Amino acid sequence: MRPLHLGTTLPLDGSPITPGADAGELLHVLSALERRSARWDTDLDGARAALSAAISLILRLLGRDPDPARSREHVLLSLLAERRLRAGEPADIGALLPEIVDPPLDSIGALTTDAFLSKRARKDLAASLNSLLASPSFASWRQGSTLDVASWMAPINGRTPATVISVAHLDDDERALVLGVLLEEILSWVRGLPGSQHLKALVVFDETYGFLPPHPASPPTKRPLVALMNRSVRSPRSGRSTRRSDGAKRSHSKPAPSASASSSPPRTRWTSTTEPSATPASGASAASRPTPTASASSKASPTKPAPASPPSSSPTSSSSSRPGGSLRASPLRGLCTP
Repeated sequence: MRPLHLGTTLPLDGSPITPGADAGELLHVLSALERRSARWDTDLDGARAALSAAISLILRLLGRDPDPARSREHVLLSLLAERRLRAGEPADIGALLPEIVDPPLDSIGALTTDAFLSKRARKDLAASLNSLLASPSFASWRQGSTLDVASWMAPINGRTPATVISVAHLDDDERALVLGVLLEEILSWVRGLPGSQHLKALVVFDETYGFLPPHPASPPTKRPLVALMNRSVRSPRSGRSTRRSDGAKRSHSKPAPSASASSSPPRTRWTSTTEPSATPASGASAASRPTPTASASSKASPTKPAPASPPSSSPTSSSSSRPGGSLRASPLRGLCTP
């Protein structure tokens, strides 16, 4: 997709979408449940996330626990709906009612179906779903175009259109439910995209007051909004090694200071070497200990020196044992300079 630039006029993809009202284009809010998507063949995790959001919306409308991990009703509905959708069958609410009363499952987890959720509780759940299904106000939520974010983001003549969704006609609870399902669909679509450094989509949320409250409030819009913001501001951490084009890693460690720039003198090691045909310099004797000198330009000899004998307690005895011997200091730790 082409990146979005400020000041660009985007084409409007039809009339505004108005879920639950025919003032604009109707939207099937429960598309993930009642209309099979191709994501069940390509993106199983994304399809499950969208299905979970749709079932949570239904349970909220019934006044039941919508938590996917804690609610037994949510687990039962998810298993029954996924079983039908993966088999290519419809999973609308009407088709699920008989299976809720008499599930085609021998066990759920490590428990039998009756031990997991009693038959009386399943009948009560089926009766509540049937009342919701017969409600005229709920019928408009199950009509209209499919909730498909990928089709909204498909470019038209090389440009990504703008899709406007209006929920001004809904009350506060209905707005949170519809926008929660919508944001979960957007999050599932974003997670299925490959990595890129270009802008893929722009979501403009007008008046977020009440939809992103502080802890402990948790409306259905909070989790997908926080997840979308975390993905939009994520950046590589500083201080790590970056990868070059040839696959090598570039180190960001600080360079070691040179010997001349160091405030403390370099550590020295005294070694005894033998110089053939060496004559003691004037004013200095072989028995005297010279003053060690260090320079940043000192280099070790390319030839490997002979192993040095351990120094004795007195420099005089060490030099007198070998004629012409002298003592030198090496600024390089563990190296000898002949």
